Parts: sequence; C-alpha cells; structure tokens
Amino acid sequence: MTGELLSHPQAGSKEALETGVTSSGLRQCTGSYRSAASALAATALVASLCALWRHGTLVTSPLAFIHTKDTVVDGHTWDLILGRTAPPSPWGLRRRRALPEGAILGTYASFDGGVDKCAERVSGAVHDGVNLIFWAFIGMSVQLPSGDPEFTSGFNEACFVRVHANLTAAGIPDVTHMITYGGWNSPRWPRGGGGAGRWFEAWETWNRDTTRRLSAAGADGFAGFDGLDWDMEGNDDAASDRNDLDVASLDLFGSLSVAMKHGGYLTTMVPPESYLDPTDDRFDTRLNLTYHGEFTGIDFPHHGRNCFAYLLAKYGHTELEGDEAAGGGGGGGGLVGGGVTLVTVPVFDLVTVQLYESYTHALHRTAVEGADPAAYLQAWAESLYRGWDVRFGDYFDHTATPAMQEQGGERRSIINVSAGSRELGNVRVAVEPARLAIGLGNAWACCPPPPGAAPVPARDLGRRRSAFFWPEAVGEARSVLAARGEAFRGVVFWEAASEGEVPYGESKPLYFARECNAFLKTRRPGTG
Repeated sequence: MTGELLSHPQAGSKEALETGVTSSGLRQCTGSYRSAASALAATALVASLCALWRHGTLVTSPLAFIHTKDTVVDGHTWDLILGRTAPPSPWGLRRRRALPEGAILGTYASFDGGVDKCAERVSGAVHDGVNLIFWAFIGMSVQLPSGDPEFTSGFNEACFVRVHANLTAAGIPDVTHMITYGGWNSPRWPRGGGGAGRWFEAWETWNRDTTRRLSAAGADGFAGFDGLDWDMEGNDDAASDRNDLDVASLDLFGSLSVAMKHGGYLTTMVPPESYLDPTDDRFDTRLNLTYHGEFTGIDFPHHGRNCFAYLLAKYGHTELEGDEAAGGGGGGGGLVGGGVTLVTVPVFDLVTVQLYESYTHALHRTAVEGADPAAYLQAWAESLYRGWDVRFGDYFDHTATPAMQEQGGERRSIINVSAGSRELGNVRVAVEPARLAIGLGNAWACCPPPPGAAPVPARDLGRRRSAFFWPEAVGEARSVLAARGEAFRGVVFWEAASEGEVPYGESKPLYFARECNAFLKTRRPGTG
C-alpha cells in the first residue's frame, strides 16, 4: 500500500491489487493507488480484499490501515485491518464486530438433535424479533502431548446452516452470531495452552475453519462468529472438583477477553444470578455453595458467590488506540490500530444475568415473598447500575497452601489476588444500562402464581425452581427506567427450543420473543 493512500481518509482510484509472500511466510495484499477522493474507490478496494478473504488467499501481517468507515460490501460493514497495534490475524481483513444497534433481544440455540425443529424455532424467534443468537456450545482444551490450545465445536452445525439459509432468503442480515463456551456439566476448564495470545490464535483458527466448513455446507456468505460468550457453570455432583472456577481459569478467560477486544471481536458473559450478586459483598471461586436464609428445607448446593465479578473487576476495561475503540459496542468505526489517542473501553460488550438460575433471590422475592415482578426487576437493575463493593481481599481458595484461619465459620486463606501492578482488595463492581441484559426463561420456566395471589411457602414451590417473568412485567420495568434514561439494553432468554410451547398450567403457546419485541421493538412486525 502506498503511503499516500494510507494518510488519505478517502481511498484513491484502484490501479492494482496482488498478493505476495512476506519473509515470514504470510501472504500480504499490496496495491498502488492514485488520489481520487472517491468513496467508490474505497468500496472497490474492500470488495477486492473481501474476494481474496473469501477464497482464503488474504493473510496479512499488521502494518497500517485504510479508513473505510461505513463502507458496505455484500450487506456488511467492513474495515481493513492492517494496524500496528492489532494482534496478528490469519484473516488479515476482519469484519467490524458489533452488537446490533439499539435494544437487544437474544436467545440461546442449544439443540442436541432435530435439525428441523431447531431451524424452525430459531428462525421463528428471529422473525419475531431476536437479533442476537448464542450458539451453544464450544469447547476449549489443550492437545497432548503438544500442549497446543484448541477450540472444538459442540453446537448443531446442520441447524446453523439451515437457519442461515432461512434468514438469507427472508432478507434478514442484521443478526449477530455468538458462540458460547461452558454450560452446566461442561468439561473441566482448560489447563495451560500458552496464555491469551496463543488462545486467541486458536480462536481465530477455529473461527476461520468453522466458517469455511459452514459455508461449504450451505451457509454461503457467513462471515464468521462475532465473538465469545462466557457461560462457565457448575456440575450436578456437588462434590466434584469441577465446581471450582479457580483464579487461574478466571485469569485465562479474562485475559483472552482482552485479546478478543483488541482483535476486533465481541465478548459477552452470562453469569447465573449468584455468580454476579449485588446483594453479597463476598467473593468465592466455589460453585457448590448455598443461599442462607432462603428456601428453608430445600437442599440446593449449586450457587456461586460473585466469581464473575472478578472478571469485571480485573479485566473489565482496556485501552484501545483511536478509532479502534469505536468498534465492537454497537456502532462506530471499528478500525484497529489507527489512532494515537488511548481510550478506555469496556471489555465485555454485554452482561446477561441469569435470573432463571435455580432458587434465586428473584424467585424467592417474587414467588415466596410476593413482590411485584416489575418493581423487583426495576430495583434489581438499579442495584447493578449503582454497583457494590466486593471483598476480594478475603478471597478463600480451598486449593491454596498458605496457613488457614477460621473466620466466621469459614476457612479463609491470606493471599493476594493480583490485578497487574495493584491488588484487588475491595473493588466496586457495576454494570451500566447499555451493557445489561436480563436473562430470562421462556415457556419452560413458567408459571408464577396469578397476579394478586397469596405468596407461596418455599416448601410448596414444587416443580418451580426458576423465577419466571411475563414479558409485560419486563416491559413495564424497562419503561420506568427508560423515563430517566436508564433502560437496560435488552432481554436474552433460554432457550429457542421452548418457543411456542404451552407453559405449565396455561392453555396457549408462549412466543416469548414476539412478546418481548412488543416493547423492545427490535424488529418491525411483518418484516423478514
């Protein structure tokens, strides 16, 4: 690329485009241009590079960038990534990854089989308003004996191909596709792998290879997954060592999240309520704890204690250069490595808190104590906005070797949880409205007592383990918060498989996405 072009905000007319091989063995795309102050020339440039990328022939080493902000090719906005500060990418040209503009309506697609049902329900949810799909799940492991990090697919690829074809035929391009790591009873967290840099390379390798495989199977035009969603959870066996989200693993997930942000991808998290709990100032890595003072007589040793708060406290923000900071959060240029001004930005683009975790405060307050659902959601969101202090300095690591002491009936180790050059002591954790989504269950979690009914004793909850909120109550809470500029970003529900099911005790099917779309307005009725 000529220096003249690189310094010009509008690409000049295209004269030549060719690929060569650098001394390091990486392919490099080069071209010579003359100044022509034509936005169409920039489009031609990106189109040419896109063609090379689609055929797997464009792999560059980061050098510099061309400003092609808001250039649309093949229905997508692209930016040329040749930035000095960008982590080296085997793709060279990366699509700018961003959440949908405005409100978010997301769902999880987790189907073990039944491609027809999967495709019908996921596609139907998108038609009804979903603009963010989390495909579950992806695995992380370390290959032996090489020690190389590896991502492995566990989601329904045949369903994905069918859904992509359905949405393409319907003219619905504005869907963000995330891949989720973890889930209940998932394998043990990976050990080793060489740090965040090597894991980032493994991510891009998996994303590239999976994209090519899906495209070959019929998902023509798919531009790859937009990022990673963290859903580390516990195990049915409360005594299993799998019920410990240890600090070393948290550091891996957190540092990889930072690398993903610098690499232009999205990173989201979906902690169960107890894993990010503004009513508790304690921190623990164990996932086999129990809420005290609620649900008397019910044995449920599967709660956490602010383990995801560690990710927000230690890895919640990073510094990006110039226009790089504009990408990945729903709008902006998304150019990597172009500026000289450092901007502090959030690492996690969306925080979805699972209020459908079993035996939550939300369930106790609404079903046992009889709190108004809309008022509860409003107060709960406000508590996350305000933030709360988490006492990381009291961190109890039951695998640690330092001398232990008895304190309040619980062993605590005297250790330091390092946060770079400082230590995490009492850290205030908060989630602002633009990044907060409420995680809800749809038909499978239904149904609460009718409005005005007497509270239900905890021992009489029966089959009800999860809090359920009718979309009308969620919309009411959001409306009240929106009146003062504090509307939470949206709703994410588990799961698409239950869309259109008849809830327990009801007579009509529930289309959760359709009813949430009524107040989120993510898709105009009749479009797509």
